Amino acid sequence: MHTLLSAVGLTTWQSDIKKLRRNDRSLRNLYINLIRKGSIGEAATRRIGEGLKLNSVLTSLSLLSCQIDDAGVGHLCAGLKENITVDYLTLYNNRCGPEGARHLVEVLKLNTLRNLDLGLCKIGDAGAVLLGEALKTNTALKVLGLCNIGITDAGAAILSDVVKITESLTDIDLSYNNISDAGGELLLEALGHNSSVVSLRADVNRKMRHGMADRIRDRAKDRSIVSNEDSSQAQSAASNKAVEEEQMATDAAATKAAADSAVEKAAASRAKLQASARKAGEMVDARKKAEQLATTDLAASGPAEAAAGAGAGAVGQTV
Repeated sequence: MHTLLSAVGLTTWQSDIKKLRRNDRSLRNLYINLIRKGSIGEAATRRIGEGLKLNSVLTSLSLLSCQIDDAGVGHLCAGLKENITVDYLTLYNNRCGPEGARHLVEVLKLNTLRNLDLGLCKIGDAGAVLLGEALKTNTALKVLGLCNIGITDAGAAILSDVVKITESLTDIDLSYNNISDAGGELLLEALGHNSSVVSLRADVNRKMRHGMADRIRDRAKDRSIVSNEDSSQAQSAASNKAVEEEQMATDAAATKAAADSAVEKAAASRAKLQASARKAGEMVDARKKAEQLATTDLAASGPAEAAAGAGAGAVGQTV
């Protein structure tokens, strides 16, 4: 029965890899979990990497317990460096070590991943240092899973430096490592400078007292409360600003309407004045014409009256 299930599982994930390479729009999450079923093999990681270069649909890549080594991670990262859609990567419980982390550094530089889980890999302090340096300039990653990867206070120190300056990370898991109270103090101090991390788990670190893990968790939780308050204040400020902008827009519209009305009234008044001026001009022209006609009539009637008077005088003399 177990052999049959393994065969079915094998067929399923091989089929999904083919879908990945075809850019099949139905495949959004490539999930392979081979716990107690053997290795995925380097050839499969190479095919996945090649598929990622051409795929524009997949958003989540989860390869759990597949016995992927550093070379396999290299194949995957070669594809991820040319992929812009995958933002969730989980390589939980694989065989990759510091060299695998070195490959992942190149992907982190691209700021495409939002979630990275390397829990139960063999990263160690050397890998944590490599990842930490990349994370100092990363502005996209929000969730980082480094549970049980073998880091000590040296790894905690570099990750504390990351916590101090990151503005994107919100959730970090450092549980089941070898961090002591000294490393815990570094993490606590770093949280005092941070405004984004709201969950930092350091439970069951073999050299850390339980109380220290609680303090770290509570400090991050306090940041969560502050972040929520800041968010509420920001939302309130944004709402007030929106109301102010709306009022300003309303006032501006009213002012424009008033200005437009004033312009219209001025235009109407100007039109009336022009009409009055034309009418007055017409009256003046009419008066001038009347005066000219009167003058013409007077000039014409003068000689006629003179002639009539002369004729009357001649008649009188004859009589």
